[in-house]
Amino acid sequence: MNELFSVRDKTVMITGGSSGLGLQLVHLFMHRGARVCSIATQHDPRVCENLVASMRFHTPVFVDANLTGDAGVNAAFFGCETAFGPPDVLINNAGLSLRKKFMDVNRDDWNRLADINFKAMYFVAQAAAKRMRDAGKGGSIINMASILANKAMSGSSVYSATKAGVAQMTRSMAHELGPLGIRVNAIAPGWFETRMTAGILSDPAKTYLKGVNPLRRLGQPGDLDGAALLLASEAGRYINGTVVTVDGGQSLSG
Repeated sequence: MNELFSVRDKTVMITGGSSGLGLQLVHLFMHRGARVCSIATQHDPRVCENLVASMRFHTPVFVDANLTGDAGVNAAFFGCETAFGPPDVLINNAGLSLRKKFMDVNRDDWNRLADINFKAMYFVAQAAAKRMRDAGKGGSIINMASILANKAMSGSSVYSATKAGVAQMTRSMAHELGPLGIRVNAIAPGWFETRMTAGILSDPAKTYLKGVNPLRRLGQPGDLDGAALLLASEAGRYINGTVVTVDGGQSLSG
């Protein structure tokens, strides 16, 4: 069973790896023996030092890059490939949130979220797929969606639209890349307490969301570990083009 879920010596590239769920995934894959490359706009040197100090297998690599343009995407892959070679797994996690009423959203808001939540994810996935194809080994691309891709919430029109785009992009990519041995799936987290959601998950909203969740709690960072390992490893070798919801059942209620 350990071998089935093994990511030992796989090269795993994680965008948005400097904080929140991305940082938890860096921890997860690093301690499972993967060669981890974390990509973020800016890493905290203290966090990086702590990760390196706690390593058991391969020293992780941290690349600061703005993924909203070709130069940043190229820099990210150059940093990863210089250290470890082309990625076996891409976790496309970088993203932004916005809590703003529909009538108040402006073009700058829209462009800012679309640039990182959707367009950057698209072109990072494209760059990874080209490298996986050229390496001839296949691979796994995991895009980070959200339960708000399918669930309406006031003040989330732009964020929800970008995440709905991620879900459909994932299906289209899976259809095209499957013949190359490249599996593409998405994870749709529910409400997790992170820096990005701090402005939303304050009382009374936090209490309400916990109360209507069938498990009566919000997500904790480690709650994504199982889904991520499944999709990244041989355990998920026949899973392609799906969106795995990890929300404690939140989608069933409020």
